[in-house]
Amino acid sequence: CPGHQAGGFGAEKVNHRLEPGERLAKGTLLFKVDKTSYQSAVMAMHAVVRQIQNRILELDIRHKNNIERLAIARQNQDLAQTEYDRLKNLLTGHQVGTRARLEKSEYALNRAKDLTATLTQAIKAYPHILAQRQGELDEAQARLVSAKQDLDHCCVYAPFDTRVKQVFAESGQYVT
Repeated sequence: CPGHQAGGFGAEKVNHRLEPGERLAKGTLLFKVDKTSYQSAVMAMHAVVRQIQNRILELDIRHKNNIERLAIARQNQDLAQTEYDRLKNLLTGHQVGTRARLEKSEYALNRAKDLTATLTQAIKAYPHILAQRQGELDEAQARLVSAKQDLDHCCVYAPFDTRVKQVFAESGQYVT
């Protein structure tokens, strides 16, 4: 318990030498507060930090996959465009093929264009989403530091050599 302040919980242990008139050396433990809730807060914040870090890793993997998928989607779109143009030329210029086949080809082209647009949008949004996740991580890490400091402050020590004038805390008593 290397802390310096109490956070407003029941005194768990009060130094038995804490009596009026008693001399205490600098660094002597005066009292400890129950740290159960502080330990839980630290564990919870560790979990939040890990969750956000995992979301960032997932986002990075998804971004890399989207880049690879976009290259394939563009190739598929080019193929679908070529197929559509060929079928349209055959049907309109040479009366070869069917309207249904041309419409099916147009549907495939539209799906390829839609996938290309969706992937392009996801890739463009990546830096913004990453910045948002990084901000969430920074906040969670700051809250973890604060929770650790609160845990460290569960023990109160004499700041200098002193003589006890009065005692205001007993075991189980609320301290601030």
